[in-house]
Amino acid sequence: MVQVLKTAFPSVQHLCCMLHCKDNVCQHLTDVGVPIEYRQHVLNLLSGNDGATSSADEATLDDR
Repeated sequence: MVQVLKTAFPSVQHLCCMLHCKDNVCQHLTDVGVPIEYRQHVLNLLSGNDGATSSADEATLDDR
């Protein structure tokens, strides 16, 4: 799948699955002992309704 996306979008520097990124962030926060309420807050900032993954453009992404 990643290879297909690289072919379809050759100018993109890095392709990743946001589900896997979210899982990786959650696992790291768990591993370092962050309490669940803080983990949920961080994950909401990443993938909530107004999270980084729902940014419509690069400027909004940078702000979030």
